[in-house]
Amino acid sequence: MPYIQNTKADQAEMLEAIGAESIEELFSCIPDSIRFEGELGLPEGASEPEVKAKIAGLGARTRSAARRPFFLGAGVYHHHIPSMVDHLAGRAAYSHEHINPARLDEEADSEHRRALFAFAEEHGFPRLQEVLTCGQYRHPRGMQFGGVEPEASNQILRGVAAGGCRGARHVAWIDLHTGLGEFGALEMITESPPDAPDYARGRAWYGAHARSTRGGESVSAPLNGTMERGLEEALGAEVELTAYAAEFGTYPALRVFQAMRADNWLQHHGERESEQGRAIKRELLEVFRPDDARWRAQMLAGAARVIQQALDGLARA
Repeated sequence: MPYIQNTKADQAEMLEAIGAESIEELFSCIPDSIRFEGELGLPEGASEPEVKAKIAGLGARTRSAARRPFFLGAGVYHHHIPSMVDHLAGRAAYSHEHINPARLDEEADSEHRRALFAFAEEHGFPRLQEVLTCGQYRHPRGMQFGGVEPEASNQILRGVAAGGCRGARHVAWIDLHTGLGEFGALEMITESPPDAPDYARGRAWYGAHARSTRGGESVSAPLNGTMERGLEEALGAEVELTAYAAEFGTYPALRVFQAMRADNWLQHHGERESEQGRAIKRELLEVFRPDDARWRAQMLAGAARVIQQALDGLARA
């Protein structure tokens, strides 16, 4: 079932169309004697990926395509797309054009910002972040496009992992990233849920820096097509893999997003060697590698620390 969000304005419009004063009026035909009163006593809600993982676990007695190798989709598979993405794709208030504009001037940017901020006010910033960063497979010229087949770098990395880790029973993998979080702050990010064994190992190795996107505790939203899933396939189920992304914060999320959006616009609409094109490239470099000696020192020290923590963890395995 798709995610369908009805605002109060949507509800009022529908009630007016059917001649009802309120939603409660729709249930007035049900006698009070058989209506349920009070709370249902249900646990707190879970995220969509967690619910899907739970349902998949309940059905694990069967061998579905999700649990076996298959090649439909040219290698683009095993990825989660939030139901809200399909819902938003057809809404006038939120569309592909607001993230991937054909024009990059002040007037157009103001319009797109208003649309994105309106969405954040209605659904919350975490939902906006998920839609903007989780990855998509519908718009080849859009940001975060996942592709239609594995890139050469994908195949090379899988080969390096399989060859370099041949014979290993325990593997630690650290993928260095920048751009999310407070300036210079370090977070060790996993896509695994908090009840997964590799999450527990990460907490033991990296302490409170280890955080799960699926648990809602990370600066990152849950993502599609992550390196961890590819490594699991390359190394095989017999290898105990502890894969984390070491994320070093830089600038506020809005600035990073705007730099990425401008770079995507430049790729498809702009002139790379123009002054505007060079300015876009300078900004993109700055948001991911700040020209700041203090930031570089923090990153180098943090990277050295987590590498040593991973080595210590492997020694105890």
